[in-house]
Amino acid sequence: MFKSIEINNFRGINTLKIDELSRINVFVGPNNSGKTTIIESLFILTGMSNPRLSLNVNAFRDVLHSEENDFRLNFRGLNFDNKIYLSGFVEKDGRRSLEITPIYSKGM
Repeated sequence: MFKSIEINNFRGINTLKIDELSRINVFVGPNNSGKTTIIESLFILTGMSNPRLSLNVNAFRDVLHSEENDFRLNFRGLNFDNKIYLSGFVEKDGRRSLEITPIYSKGM
């Protein structure tokens, strides 16, 4: 169970840190405020050794990647220069961290 999470540059979230997560958490806010992005971040951190998770997360939103540029949807402001950093503290495992940095050609 995650006790805390930190999100940087993932989708519409610039920087967010949530401490004291418990077994049941309720995220409330208007549409497009980042509630689903928080859940997707936890999902990615849960299985961060699986490189297909970012594809699966987008499939939940009915977004299919057909071009390399489609991955920009994961980066804040659609900008590959905004490296994604996800980190969480898991009760039994300790800290999990993941940095997502694209490798792309200069022509993109």
